[in-house]
Amino acid sequence: MLQLPTSVPLQPLVSLNGSQDSTTNPNPPEYLEDFQEDDDYDEGWGLLQDMSKSTPSPRWVKLEQAAKVVGSWTLAAALQLVPSFLRFQKPASPTPTVTTSPAKKLASLDGIRGIACLIVFNFHFLYPYTLTVIHGFNPDSNGEHVYAHQYPFLCLVARGRAAVCVFFAVSGYVLSHRFIQLVRQRNLSKAHSSLASLTFRRGMRLFLPPTFSIIIIALAAWLGAYEPGWKLKGSPWQGGEWEPNPDRRPDLGTTLRDLYYSWWDWSNPWNWNPMYIEYDPHLWTIPIEFRSSMVLFLALLGTASLRGSWRGSLLWIGCVYCLWYGRWDVGVFLGGAVMAELHLYIASRSSPWSWRTVVGRVKQGIGRGRLRLRVSSSSASTAPRVVDLEQGSPEPTTKPRTLMPLSIFFTTCLVLILLSSLFFLSYPDARGSSTPGFTVLSQYLTPRAFGDGKYLFWHAVGSILFIFSVPLLPRLAAWVFENPVAQYLGRISYALYLCHGPVMHSLGFAVQPLIFKNVVGVYIIEPEEGATAGRDAPVQWAGGQSGWCLGLLLGWFMCLVITIFVADIFWRSVDVGCVKLARAVEMAMVRPPEKITGAESVASDQHIIPMRQVS
Repeated sequence: MLQLPTSVPLQPLVSLNGSQDSTTNPNPPEYLEDFQEDDDYDEGWGLLQDMSKSTPSPRWVKLEQAAKVVGSWTLAAALQLVPSFLRFQKPASPTPTVTTSPAKKLASLDGIRGIACLIVFNFHFLYPYTLTVIHGFNPDSNGEHVYAHQYPFLCLVARGRAAVCVFFAVSGYVLSHRFIQLVRQRNLSKAHSSLASLTFRRGMRLFLPPTFSIIIIALAAWLGAYEPGWKLKGSPWQGGEWEPNPDRRPDLGTTLRDLYYSWWDWSNPWNWNPMYIEYDPHLWTIPIEFRSSMVLFLALLGTASLRGSWRGSLLWIGCVYCLWYGRWDVGVFLGGAVMAELHLYIASRSSPWSWRTVVGRVKQGIGRGRLRLRVSSSSASTAPRVVDLEQGSPEPTTKPRTLMPLSIFFTTCLVLILLSSLFFLSYPDARGSSTPGFTVLSQYLTPRAFGDGKYLFWHAVGSILFIFSVPLLPRLAAWVFENPVAQYLGRISYALYLCHGPVMHSLGFAVQPLIFKNVVGVYIIEPEEGATAGRDAPVQWAGGQSGWCLGLLLGWFMCLVITIFVADIFWRSVDVGCVKLARAVEMAMVRPPEKITGAESVASDQHIIPMRQVS
């Protein structure tokens, strides 16, 4: 059976039928209520599911007490290096459930973000060593692209550029979810306050953490942390694409000056082209995400007073328009907002026959015939009821019709949409027009505005369809994206994204050649005296492909463990602090709400909010 995880319950000022809700507080005393949800920040602890249900480990408490008694700053600092998931005991029942907690946003979105970040990590780790991660499987490539990890679906484990589109779709979904939810409940006043808060904090939320990471990278490069990694460039082991690496400046003044100019060019909000800075080329996505967020906020504000059907339609038209003209980033953000609107519409029909209502209305719109649905009764003594979708009232009957085959059909359609989205996300980054299975998409179905970057269009389409289908398949979402590992990766995803590049370019580039040569025995066999490998004699490798793959696996595991360790520290020390700083800055500048009576508030809201069906 189809179901959508329950969203955060919010109290509307006016009920959907136009009557006033007596249980609603028209003037919430806590202005911080607007800050309870952020776009990609959650104070949950991932592997622990809920910090409030966890207790500190007794051994951990003893170590902290010993540090305080001894007064050792070294020990106290060392304890802060322990990852967050090792500090607390797990709760009694950490098993993910099908539906998420009402107090939090959809947990599957955190898991999607975490898995996508892991895929980006895989791509950036492999890209300097092999170009097979950007090509698809092609048996006509003279044996060059015939590896298992190049098949559709299997290639998604390292399809990093597709994962970036999924990032953007999730951000567009989450940024618009609360606003659309409030608008659908006709609480425009609070919706505008929530959107204003997001707009004010968005720049700080996106730019403050990477600013800290860029400063750390620049200082580390000046101290020589990146020098050993330069040996990989041009070496036999660099079979892929070399990414920018920071040069070591002669003095601290030159380092800070170049850092300032690079940061200024990178954070320029008016440059819509990707900006790859030498300190961390992976940060090109941050300014693009900021600009797309601003366009999304403007679109949400402009459609706030419209009915849900018109708002969703206009947002969808904007999404298609952006994709048609090659603006894939904005199109993905708007597509995420459309999916949020659609999911909230389905969730608003939360009744014993909610999924039947959706299917029935589709059938009713096509055939314009009367559709009678069987609804199971809550009491065994009560006869089954039939819902007339045209009249909207149940009536007793003894010969109802059932729509269970339609339920199976609807679920099958969702699975097909999910598989289609994964296929589109599998579109190769290079040579897609000559890759079997994607030639038709490349030659006939891609807008001309994308030129050689046709993969961007299909990754955008795939990410939108993926975000649409996953929350509507809750058991799949709970199994894949709501497990403790995915949730933890989702919590630290932004820190993981910011830290994986520096770890790979400093430690990874320096250690990987040593792993190849000294651990797994992969190296070039020297030719006879007087000959040069590659010119006078063919290049011969010791260790073969199995040794090469084993060396990459060992290096990948080493970098992943260290990156998660560093990202956890960065998350607790910088990322969470930047979010709190942004909130504190807004609270220091915001005008406090006026204290008015409940009657005045209701009258004011009735004057502002149109008394018509919004959804």
